[in-house]
Amino acid sequence: MGIPARASCACGMAGRSGNEVASCLLKVIMTNLTPKRNLTVWCDNCAGQNKNQMVLMIMIYAVVKNILDCTEFKFLVSGHSYMPCDRDFGIIEKRKRVCKHMIPEEIAEMITEARHVQPFNVVMMKEEDF
Repeated sequence: MGIPARASCACGMAGRSGNEVASCLLKVIMTNLTPKRNLTVWCDNCAGQNKNQMVLMIMIYAVVKNILDCTEFKFLVSGHSYMPCDRDFGIIEKRKRVCKHMIPEEIAEMITEARHVQPFNVVMMKEEDF
């Protein structure tokens, strides 16, 4: 699928519970849909954000509605959950220290500009996306 390996969602409208994470996943899938329709999602073991019924149900929905043909979740072993996106969070945090942002659009711009080579893909969520 043409979905970026690491996607960030700037969620100015909501929190980071399973419902919001599920909404972000669906938005990223719908925004980046290509003919290749198999998706593998790597997750840590955070039950509140990605190891829950809402995230599972949104992926089932995507298959039932023929948005995806197949979806697969892979969970890292507890205690060994380093992922490349952890480095990305560090890059964003470093950039955040020198910037003062107040509104979601400015935060999204800051995230995009945090890395010059292969800039981050920021998907802005709107109220109707949840």
